Amino acid sequence: MAHIRRSAMSYNEQQFQDQARQVDTLKDELSRLNLRFESLMKDNGIKPEDLEQNRDGLSPALQEELRRAEEEAKRAGAARAAQAAPAQPSAGSLPGSRRRSAIRL
Repeated sequence: MAHIRRSAMSYNEQQFQDQARQVDTLKDELSRLNLRFESLMKDNGIKPEDLEQNRDGLSPALQEELRRAEEEAKRAGAARAAQAAPAQPSAGSLPGSRRRSAIRL
């Protein structure tokens, strides 16, 4: 049983490392998207304080670009969330759990 515990612990360590890599990947993706967003704002002459204003005051072209950017961000976020979803736990039981008189250590 000690072997099972060790492998479970190493699995948890591996899982932790995988999640740390996913977090790093998401940080890089967020940084890339923030740079792109800032670039789009600069290219279109939009100031950060302009984002707080009512969108109805924006030109139709800016409204369409904003809508497309929001849709792309939602798709990218959904794709990343699907990739970062934690693994489902195994439905199997522990070895020996079906035997009545078995003692697990």
